[in-house]
Formats: sequence, structure tokens, C-alpha cells
Amino acid sequence: MKSRLLIALIFIGQIGVAQSLVLNYNLEGYSQCPQFLYNILDANNCTEPTEGSPDYFNVCSTGGMVGVPYNVFGAESPHSGNGYVGFWALIDTLRQDSYREYVQMELSAPLQVGKEYCVTFYVSTADRFLLACSGIGLLFRNGATFMMPNTDIVQLTPDIVEDDIIADTTGWVAVSGTFTADSAYTHLIVGNFYDNNIVQFDFTGQYPRVWKIFMGPIIIWMM
Repeated sequence: MKSRLLIALIFIGQIGVAQSLVLNYNLEGYSQCPQFLYNILDANNCTEPTEGSPDYFNVCSTGGMVGVPYNVFGAESPHSGNGYVGFWALIDTLRQDSYREYVQMELSAPLQVGKEYCVTFYVSTADRFLLACSGIGLLFRNGATFMMPNTDIVQLTPDIVEDDIIADTTGWVAVSGTFTADSAYTHLIVGNFYDNNIVQFDFTGQYPRVWKIFMGPIIIWMM
């Protein structure tokens, strides 16, 4: 995304004065310290809009499965703070190619129609897999949504999307863009909204092809 660096630099200048409109935007808050996978509800203000089961990782965890920086999917220090979430952005086997997981979060206040917003969220590819892809995106929604009783692709067009392959497994990549609100949106969903034949692949292994993404802070503010 051509404007990603510029917008990220704007955020650095604004973050001291502009509070993110996402509740628990840095993913530090939790209802209970995570100990096992499939635990996204342990994180404050995180739900799953499909039957996919995202994961929550925090430094408080002592079992090793969902710890920080080390966990079952690799090693990743938080972008900032003590926690992050993880989700399967793509699973492609010879039998199934549409499995996805998504993370849903609530905004602290509805977006104002006609106003322009800066959006940045941070992602990193888990290092225990040989697949990296493009297509991670963020979608605004009205109300908390349980979109489908399965784990298929959510066939909606994201409002912010990363067109480049996210292959970094040691650092965090900023996915950034601007969005003019056409509705008083109250929630957002992050994930991969595209079919496998649309995204770009960087793949060096054999089947199954699996892509696990860690997600850090989501920063949204009105311009």
C-alpha cells in the first residue's frame, strides 16, 4: 500500500494526543490470563464473528502454549505492551481451501458519517510455517456480527487491505490506510477476506499450506 509509510509516520506524530477509537486497542486487557488455545474471549473486547477460533497470547501465561514471546506457533515479542492475538488467515489442503479465522472488536464510539479516519494495525507472520500471503484486511461493521455458522471465507470487501505479501516473522508490519465513514460503524473485523486464487503466495513447502498471523495494536483516529 503506497500510503502505508506516510500514514504510519503520521500516527507516530499523533499517537501522543489521539487515543485510538478501538477498545483495548493494544490487546493488553484480559478477563483471565490465557493458558490454552481457542481462547479469544480471554482478551477484553475480542470475539469471533464465525466459528473459527482465534487465539490470545500474553506474557502472563506460564504454560508455554500461548505465552509471549514463546508459544506453540513460534517466537514473537509484542509490538507494544504484553499481548497480541493470532488467527489462521489461510489454510489450504487438498481437501479444504477456505478455512479462515477472524477477530472482531468494538469501537469506543461510532464513526461519524462523512468523516475521514486513519487506520493502522500491526501484523506478523508466525515463524513455524512456510507460507506467507497478501490480503490481510480490516472491515467496519454496524453492531457485533456472528456472520456465519462455519469457518468459510467471509465474502465481504475489507475497507483497509494489505496488497503486499506479509513475510516478516521477526518484526511487525504496519497495515495502514484512510477510510471515509459512510455509516456510523461500531465494530471492526480483521482477517483474510479473499479466495486463495486472489491472494499472492510466498510458499516454499508442501501441502498443507497454512498461514498463521499474529496481530498487535489497532490504532484508529479521526483526521
